[in-house]
Amino acid sequence: MKRPLVFGKGNIADLASRIKRNPTISSVVLGIDVLAGYQQANLEDIFGVPVLDRYSVVLQIFNKHAKSKESKLQVALAEIPYIRSRLREMTDGGKETILGTLGRVSGSGQNYYQLRKKILDYRALQIQKAIHRLSAKRDILRLNRQKLEIPVVSIVGYTNCGKTTLIKNLTKDKRLEPKNHLFATLDVTVHTGHLPTLKQVLYIDTVGFIADIPTHLIQAFVATLREVTFSHLIVHVQDVSHPDAKNQNETVIKTLDQIEVGGNLAETMLTIGNKVDLITDSSSPINADMLISATEGTNIDQLKLEIERRLISNTGRFVKTFRVPSGGTEYQWLLKEASISNMEADAADNNYIVLNALINKMVFGRFLRQFGSEYLVKKQKLKESRIVA
Repeated sequence: MKRPLVFGKGNIADLASRIKRNPTISSVVLGIDVLAGYQQANLEDIFGVPVLDRYSVVLQIFNKHAKSKESKLQVALAEIPYIRSRLREMTDGGKETILGTLGRVSGSGQNYYQLRKKILDYRALQIQKAIHRLSAKRDILRLNRQKLEIPVVSIVGYTNCGKTTLIKNLTKDKRLEPKNHLFATLDVTVHTGHLPTLKQVLYIDTVGFIADIPTHLIQAFVATLREVTFSHLIVHVQDVSHPDAKNQNETVIKTLDQIEVGGNLAETMLTIGNKVDLITDSSSPINADMLISATEGTNIDQLKLEIERRLISNTGRFVKTFRVPSGGTEYQWLLKEASISNMEADAADNNYIVLNALINKMVFGRFLRQFGSEYLVKKQKLKESRIVA
């Protein structure tokens, strides 16, 4: 049985006095995951203002920012355990009086709690099925990306760390509208960009993480968060200007562990300190691979080079040297399918050009099947490009 007033008599009287003396206080938020219904009712009677727990606050934020069908379903699923916990109180510890006489529902042989629990269980099942259908569609899209072998970068971080702003800077997508508040992004969204050598890169914007988030809230978004595990590189964005940056970093690492990010994906994760333009002290409480400002564009070019370097390594791309007819079909094919880093006219025959191409295994195999191996240069005539040095 939880304490009816959460606090002791002395503390509750002191808090009530402070709240009533300050007319600007419109509500009280407690750092407790879930308050019992009777605790909330008792405190509101004493304080004279609404009393909220962490779960209800996060749910309200989620409800406000859920835009897509999937995110709305996930929020609805997250609400059910909260409602169910309140429902249980109505039949536990002599709390039946909250609803008056519960008794048996006429003709059903079930009491009020059993009937409502059955309704909630059915609702949860229907929502889970709808989420599963949407997840299946997302799986198909992911498989299509994998077939094309397009490099995928997941941008993760604590809520309001600047992930969307960074993606907008990396992709130059003017449609993105970053917002300076918690959980501005509740959906996994995919944005196309390019890097100095790689022609196409997909950046995934993810749900922001938060410390001590109630377990049921995490579970509702696990299917969405697990999209991160299918990427080729994770970029962890940290807000170096935040006074609690160290704890925020620990929260992100813990959440990544919960969704089972490990192996090479965890080992090659790129950690960047964002909002460097907002700090005056050069020292930082966190360890980052580089410092940037997504808003001001500070060190973004260097960041692109580092993202590309790690992507090339993680996706198994390699450089091959080709000698192909200048302007010919083979050259046009490579220009479209690969990333050409260097090329020059063949000194022995100006009708041919020699080029270095960054290529993956699938594309290389297609070239060999279509054109054969006669255009490959076994001993490279050009210096390797800087990206494979």
